[in-house]
Amino acid sequence: MGREKDAAAALAAAAGMAGRYLEGIGERRVAPDAAALAGLVALDIPLPDRGMPATEVLALLDRAASPATMASAGPRYFGFVIGGAVPASLGAAVLSAAWDQNAGLAAMSPAAAAIEEIAARWILDLLGWLDFRHF
Repeated sequence: MGREKDAAAALAAAAGMAGRYLEGIGERRVAPDAAALAGLVALDIPLPDRGMPATEVLALLDRAASPATMASAGPRYFGFVIGGAVPASLGAAVLSAAWDQNAGLAAMSPAAAAIEEIAARWILDLLGWLDFRHF
């Protein structure tokens, strides 16, 4: 399997796993139980000599780590205020990861530079500082 096909397969697998996780988030416990925490030992494997297929890595993470997460994306989580992924931000995170851009300079990612500039302008507008006379 070529790198592009491997990446597409990994993305499809991860999207399925993430979708199943989010579909059940409202019914699951907020904090992981003892069995879920004990299942994390499955991640502690010896460093392999060769890389594992991406879909196998994702399956291991989903099987061992998903049950041990805090359900902070769910409707019954009232812990720390850590943000909140809305559908658009979740999708944008996936898309931006696929783009794999270095946003350090506009020459390295014109799209990232434009998005950053627009977001900064929106923040200034929200704060009422768009006309800069307040400085």
